[in-house]
Amino acid sequence: MTTETLTESENLDDPQAQYNLAIRYAAGRGMEQNYTEAAQWFAKAADQGHTLAQYALGVMYFEGKGLLQHHMKAAHFYTLAADKGHAGAQCNLGVMYDGGLGVLHNSEKAIDWYRRAAEQGLARAQFNLGAKYATGDGVEQDHRLAREWFLKAAEQGDAKARFNLGMMYLKGEGVVKDYKKAAEWFARAAEQGHPAAQCNLGALYNYGRGVEQDYAKAHHWYEKAAEKGHIDAMFGLGAQSVLGRGIEQNDTVAAGWFTKAARKNHPDAQYYLAAMYDAGRGVPHNAAEAVRLYARAAEQGIAGAQVALAEKYAVGHDIRQDFALAGKWLLLAEAAGEDVKEFKEALWAEMTEEEMAEAHQQAEACSSDLKK
Repeated sequence: MTTETLTESENLDDPQAQYNLAIRYAAGRGMEQNYTEAAQWFAKAADQGHTLAQYALGVMYFEGKGLLQHHMKAAHFYTLAADKGHAGAQCNLGVMYDGGLGVLHNSEKAIDWYRRAAEQGLARAQFNLGAKYATGDGVEQDHRLAREWFLKAAEQGDAKARFNLGMMYLKGEGVVKDYKKAAEWFARAAEQGHPAAQCNLGALYNYGRGVEQDYAKAHHWYEKAAEKGHIDAMFGLGAQSVLGRGIEQNDTVAAGWFTKAARKNHPDAQYYLAAMYDAGRGVPHNAAEAVRLYARAAEQGIAGAQVALAEKYAVGHDIRQDFALAGKWLLLAEAAGEDVKEFKEALWAEMTEEEMAEAHQQAEACSSDLKK
């Protein structure tokens, strides 16, 4: 079908006809898909005040489909449609004010546009508004209102809203802490493919919180999330493989999962993998790699890794002996709640006053960095 054949039955000076033709080009309906042609016909209709065309042209400018990406023009066309009550344009305009895309960042305007769209029942706007109340970004934090807006979006099938409701019940934010309800909301989001919900549901099954403990189901949901790159799920699979829970015990498989998570900077995975390299368990013994991974985990605040590093520096095992560095990591582990009293007494007995002072100075500097 061509434009020429369309003109026989449609007046292409009419904005609705122009919009219809643009839709056909964009979808490849009855003709070859062509975003450039679609954008041109949307523009013709938009210039005549066609609301849906104005919104569609805003989307194309925002995404750079059929024309050069231009956030200011996207904001312009979203505004034209939003002023006439188009909920999608209102929400998208809120996103642009939220991120300072094509307009100056303005949280109040973002919230105003989210609210207008949310009150029309647009689920993603309801989610965005709920997120604002949950974090207190641009509005006074109010977990009760956050829950109300998340619930409205969740009832329409919004997976992110369902996940956030699960988190609220998990933490007791705005609601009484309830692991069972958390599991129910995570399950609904997990079935929709939400990776964080899948991981959290796996964790609830793993620990038997809100659901009957079931390592096989935990493994199932961890695996689903890990396939999407969720690093906590990768760590969970590694831990299950080490312990033989929900899967046959296998140190090699465990090391594989810990490696994947460690490469994405998961501190617990780095610590566990370091211990495996240290012991030659599931991987060949590699002292240098163990020290490197202990250090990466320790720098992220993992107390067990800090103690392991302190032990290595104290005795000069696999690393140059350095009492000041041993003291630094031991002080940080102690501050994190580790019981290192006997180790500390023994180490301090070997250290000079200068080494003790240096250990305290380095620990304080590192502690400040960890808090940033």
